[in-house]
Amino acid sequence: MRTTTLRFFVFLCTVMQLLAKVSAAQCPKYVVRQFAQLLDHNSTNKTTFHQSYQLDTSRYKPGGPILFYQGAESSQINCLEYNHFDDIAGELGAIVAGLEHRFFGDSFPAGVGIANVTAKDFAVLTLENVLLDAVNFVNWVKQTVAGASNAKVVINGGSYGGFLATVARTQHPETFYAAWASAPPLSAFGSQADNPDRFNRWDYISRVFQDQSFEASTKISKAMYDFESCAISEEACNSISGKFHLCGPQPANSTEWLELYSAVESAYTYATQFNSRIPTSFPISLPLQHILNQTLQVNDTGSILRIPAMLLNWQLNQSQCLDWKSPNITGGAVADVAMKSWEWIECNYMIYNIFSVRNGSMFPPQNVPVTCAVPEWTGPHFNESSQYWINTFDVSKERLESVGRLLITQQGYDPTTAYGPPTFDMPTSSNSTRIVFMPGLSHTEDFFSNIGEPVGFNSELDLVQNTITEIIKGWLA
Repeated sequence: MRTTTLRFFVFLCTVMQLLAKVSAAQCPKYVVRQFAQLLDHNSTNKTTFHQSYQLDTSRYKPGGPILFYQGAESSQINCLEYNHFDDIAGELGAIVAGLEHRFFGDSFPAGVGIANVTAKDFAVLTLENVLLDAVNFVNWVKQTVAGASNAKVVINGGSYGGFLATVARTQHPETFYAAWASAPPLSAFGSQADNPDRFNRWDYISRVFQDQSFEASTKISKAMYDFESCAISEEACNSISGKFHLCGPQPANSTEWLELYSAVESAYTYATQFNSRIPTSFPISLPLQHILNQTLQVNDTGSILRIPAMLLNWQLNQSQCLDWKSPNITGGAVADVAMKSWEWIECNYMIYNIFSVRNGSMFPPQNVPVTCAVPEWTGPHFNESSQYWINTFDVSKERLESVGRLLITQQGYDPTTAYGPPTFDMPTSSNSTRIVFMPGLSHTEDFFSNIGEPVGFNSELDLVQNTITEIIKGWLA
């Protein structure tokens, strides 16, 4: 079985760790402090733990809002400096605040760390507690900051954090006056083998490639079918190994060839999702265009597939051999400190069926079963249907529309768009739930502050962030 599911989340966590390390060095703009948070909001036991947060009130004017950033699955606190809320706080006279997600970074119960955490410890890592952490924290901010007791709270988050922002709005509208969610996954829930949304992600990736270059995508498709055919057999892929220019001994068996196949497949995925003008997950900007342009210049399978693999391995010197045993290729870069906590969440409430590929796709078909990475952590509702989770999260189309003051931004290169929200009716007022779609942006790119992409660097980003700001102004009017 191919390792797409594991590799995907390993890659995301590795990227987040890299970004967090960069951010941590720049976080002193807003000091990270500790908040005494209840360990279990529904228990009579009032045990607390230290939860990291950031808070800036320097631009606050009475009557202004609280712009609250909900942290997500990162090994270090997501710094406020890198959130678009920080760009607009002065204009809105706002408080800006951010809260680290429980069981990530430094926000663990006393005596518990990622090295020794157990299932018993993780029992309080529930969606309900995560949401109530945010409720408790913003209520504390209201009580602590003079003149802010009636401040309207606008919550935002990206990706999984965007999911949290959406659910916070639907489940706790009395606390969260409005929400902006960037790239929130809001469908394809559950582990059922017949989930109708299970092909959506790869359908979307195929379409992105084909829309950018039909000729290059046709070459890639043929190369991937050829590669899979030789990789799943016991034969060595001798016909392509020479042009692949692999370092050292060639893969010795089907297992090793499939490992390399999975790495190439993953690289194509990340090239769409993280196709940003700012290098993050790859050593260059706009990796999708790089792959397509390079593909047009070659014809044989090995040369075509070497292009994404070299990028995944951060090797830009094309004269080098491909180090196919590096952690980037093998998936060995799993030592991220956020991984265990994310695996618990995946086993208990963030259960997605998004890695299968349908027959006739640009990429070879596969049925990828949804499993819990640590079987003994499997939650009691792991096998429930997608509709069960939609009801549990309160994210049906009817609820998302009726709650109002909910903005969902989606990005054209990002395959998360394929399992986002349903299509909404035409907005009839500034408070209507709505989607803003940005064809030329990558995963949550609109979410970040202009420290990364200064105003004027990307006109589409400038346009959408101005639109987001005006929508928030309309909510607060």
